[in-house]
Amino acid sequence: MRRRTGPKKEHVSFRRAVLRWLRYRLADALGFRVRPRKLRFAVTKRCNARCVMCNAWEYPSAPTAEITPGEIRKIGERNRWFLRRVNHVSFTGGEPMLRLDLVELVRAAHQAFPRAAFNINTNGFSAARVLSVVGEIVKFHPRLAVMVSLDGLGEVHNTVRGVPGVFPRVVETIDNLIALGEEGKKVSVEVNFVLTNRNSDQMMPVFHFCRERGIEFNPIYPVYGQLYENDDAEIGLERQITRRFLGDLAEIQRADGSLVLFELEEQLLGIPRNFDCWAGRTMFLIESDCAVFPNGSCPPGFCLGNLREFDHRFAALLRSPRARGVLRVLRQCRLCRIPCETMTTLRGPEALAGYLKMRHAVPRSAAGTPSTSRVTEDSSRQRTP
Repeated sequence: MRRRTGPKKEHVSFRRAVLRWLRYRLADALGFRVRPRKLRFAVTKRCNARCVMCNAWEYPSAPTAEITPGEIRKIGERNRWFLRRVNHVSFTGGEPMLRLDLVELVRAAHQAFPRAAFNINTNGFSAARVLSVVGEIVKFHPRLAVMVSLDGLGEVHNTVRGVPGVFPRVVETIDNLIALGEEGKKVSVEVNFVLTNRNSDQMMPVFHFCRERGIEFNPIYPVYGQLYENDDAEIGLERQITRRFLGDLAEIQRADGSLVLFELEEQLLGIPRNFDCWAGRTMFLIESDCAVFPNGSCPPGFCLGNLREFDHRFAALLRSPRARGVLRVLRQCRLCRIPCETMTTLRGPEALAGYLKMRHAVPRSAAGTPSTSRVTEDSSRQRTP
């Protein structure tokens, strides 16, 4: 099914926001372990892209060391009580489509979390491969979103992804998936657009590309982190680039009044994060070797441990001195604003902050100047505990 890109506004009542905020804080204060709502599986570090904002391809995982379908089933079985509230499972990489057993990985996760919605991130370089995999998955999973990376039209996308000639293949992938949805298969298509210094004139063209096809448009601020192996990369946005993105974002917000775009606007303006981090409580990233991180934008020092060393049991891992130390530091962290974490947080334990943001979610002037000429290190990097 096609998801329509059009006017939308997120409404959460003040009463519901306060109740969510109080429930999470009370449970946390009383020492009850908060149950995660989201899991991300980075099923491989292998990647066939050479993106300007991600170096994961330089550190490929060995296929024989990557998480298996059996391990995903173990994680579900041995943490049934702790993971009982998981309602969203994401598959990322590297490039997940390079896993020849991706269908079986998703099947194992569906067996472990039958009520959860799933999404798969892909660069879409192989239209036939993506269509084949998705066609198999929708036979047993009723709620699947495929998020395809598109960072510009034509040669700009090829430049950002570091591979010549892939743009037409990505468009073919997107159109094939849309056609699959129109055939009655329960699959939605979304486009992820990463803001970089190379594609500052491409936000509106890609937005209109999505509107023409009736699919979701997700602009994403570039971040550092373990998932991207880019701690030494220069991904900060230059001043004039930030101004350009702010101008286009103001226009997009007239059609899309979502909280995620308001958060993106605050990032571009250099406004500090003003709500607590709940990664490592409401969500976890499980790497291809079963190492566990609070989320994908954490640096290597934020690793909580490896599930393989704890018989795939979260309770034992989270009781370890290392995990306890990381989580103590993380609670006070205000640096990362990766959408998968911030939206999970602002719609759950920090729902009151999300409510207040939406109450004041009026696009600021496109002429507004960011607080720094380049995104500062503190605004995009994490500190190692």
